[in-house]
Amino acid sequence: MTPSSVPPTDTQPAGPTLLEAPQPMWRAVAVVAAGLFVVGLCLLSGRPKSSSEAGVVMDLPYRLASYWGSREEISMAEKLVLPPDTVIERKVYDSLIGDKILCSIVLSGVERRSIHRPEICLPGQGWTIRTSSVVPVKLDSGKTLNVKQLLLDREVPVAPGRTQKIQSVYYYWFVGNNITTPEHYIRVFYSSWDLLVHNINHRWAYVIVTSLVTKTVRSDGKNLEETESMLKDFIRMVVPKFQKSEMSPEALKLAPPAPTGK
Repeated sequence: MTPSSVPPTDTQPAGPTLLEAPQPMWRAVAVVAAGLFVVGLCLLSGRPKSSSEAGVVMDLPYRLASYWGSREEISMAEKLVLPPDTVIERKVYDSLIGDKILCSIVLSGVERRSIHRPEICLPGQGWTIRTSSVVPVKLDSGKTLNVKQLLLDREVPVAPGRTQKIQSVYYYWFVGNNITTPEHYIRVFYSSWDLLVHNINHRWAYVIVTSLVTKTVRSDGKNLEETESMLKDFIRMVVPKFQKSEMSPEALKLAPPAPTGK
């Protein structure tokens, strides 16, 4: 928002009325009014109901087609930053031909700050986000899963005084109860709407599937297009293993319940 560019004229009143107040005052009035409205709704509706059911099963498979998964330990930095009721399931998948894919699910607990946009933290890890787009992944069920694709690169030291640029392809999306979205602000909208209107505190999961573009680290590696295709195929295979909306009824019966996060 920018202040109005209309200059004052002799016909305007000497002192501003409320409707003609300067922009900062309007902004303050709007913020206070919105805050009072939300407080009023909260007082009328009482405490939020318990968190909605998680839309994911926190148990990634150890084997997926030609990939073998191994559990990736949660770093001490993550344990210190994330709320203690955050649940993380993470595996690194290695193929027989040397490909490596990281798959991670972060499930929020009562506190919702477990879930955030990776665009916030990736630059702090040294990555530069070159492009960001939403891409469709056709699932075996016939449905289309829209995911956010980030193309990343960064310089890594390879010798004294010499660096090499490596690339990575990073896919992510958010999973709620019977809903998915690749967009952070759409997730926030659904969370706010259901809390205010239905008194439901959404419990979201944040899913990551990522891999290096191995052509940037070895001559026989995959290029960008091959890496994108590999990751989309992986998403197509792994989603029915943990995303409840894509799991068979038989698999859902056998799946362990997600931790409550309480």
